[in-house]
Amino acid sequence: MPRMKKVLFYDKSGISKEEDVKEKYNEKTAGGFFKYQIIEQYEDTLDNIEFTENEQARLLFKDDYLIKYYTHIETQNSPFLLNIEQLRFPFNYKLKFNPYEVGSPIETVIDIPETFNYLLGVKIKKLVFEKSNDNPYFLILAEKDNLTYLIVWRNVPESWSKNHFYEDRSFIEKFIKKWKPDSVYINSPSTLIPDEFNLNYIEPIFKKLMIGENHA
Repeated sequence: MPRMKKVLFYDKSGISKEEDVKEKYNEKTAGGFFKYQIIEQYEDTLDNIEFTENEQARLLFKDDYLIKYYTHIETQNSPFLLNIEQLRFPFNYKLKFNPYEVGSPIETVIDIPETFNYLLGVKIKKLVFEKSNDNPYFLILAEKDNLTYLIVWRNVPESWSKNHFYEDRSFIEKFIKKWKPDSVYINSPSTLIPDEFNLNYIEPIFKKLMIGENHA
């Protein structure tokens, strides 16, 4: 990362040891930004496994029961496998992560919407952050293979009533009418009625994409 910063600043130590690029520095064209990603490591995955307690197995196997990846069933709701319930609040999805590879891992908020964009393989055209009744919405207009996609993320508390879902649908429909997408992807329950678009719920698709299955 230090080298990238030097490149953006036209610093010769970041680009070339033979040519002093600072002599060609132009403050009107210098600068910029870059995005970097930290990839989950094997150790991070182990840190995020959570077990559903099985008392009978624990008594039978004792200490051996603590071995990670003991069964698929007992770890299926772990965050590393995508916890469906946690996607009701997609902007606060956390995983344990150790940036220094030593010491104890720390809980870190994961960018779930962007992760899904990468897995889906779409090209982003527009991003909209808005609130409706004080509830945050992140709406993404994207395209792939000459088709347009509206991807909707919002918080969906279990306490929502019918009125909340009605207001939720009305708010989202404004963007559907404006952008006219071929497909709509949305997290958690909704009352959207597919008319001139395909309606897809994100959670099952997300899980398939995470394990390498294709999504048509």
